[in-house]
Amino acid sequence: MKALNFGLIYGLTKVGLALRMGTSEKEAQTLIDMYFSKYTRIKNWLESAARFAVKNGYSTTRSGRRRYYRLPDPSSKDFNKMRGGIERQGKNHPIQGTNACTIKQSMNYIVERIKSYDARLLLTVHDEVIVESREDQAEEVSQIVSQSMVDGFAEFVPEVRMVADADIADYWVKG
Repeated sequence: MKALNFGLIYGLTKVGLALRMGTSEKEAQTLIDMYFSKYTRIKNWLESAARFAVKNGYSTTRSGRRRYYRLPDPSSKDFNKMRGGIERQGKNHPIQGTNACTIKQSMNYIVERIKSYDARLLLTVHDEVIVESREDQAEEVSQIVSQSMVDGFAEFVPEVRMVADADIADYWVKG
């Protein structure tokens, strides 16, 4: 399901899904059809985002950041291929770009909120942040980090309830 769920926002086709799952293209298309019949709002949103990007030459994140696309000349022999690329990017950019906005806002909150602790933000890896703190402050700092992640997300996507987990370890552990 993860390959299907995330793949579809990247423009995954039945061919790509069949290769990932080791199944036939017919079975892959059946899974895609079942997914979109259950999640019609996702399908409609993705299609709308793709059309918008092609029509307007850009896509937008929740924070208003735009990604611009060079629209192909309709007479170009590669028109359909190039338009398909813009459609895929137009679906993906609002999602991935908004995620970038949420993680940056979360990191801003973390830095501000841990100032009075012997702790520091070290780095981010996709949707994770790594914070170093004194051992005796780790539990409290981890709660601040979790809440900051939730608050950063809510800044841009308030209609979706977010949960953030924090792990405490002596070294970075891939979550």
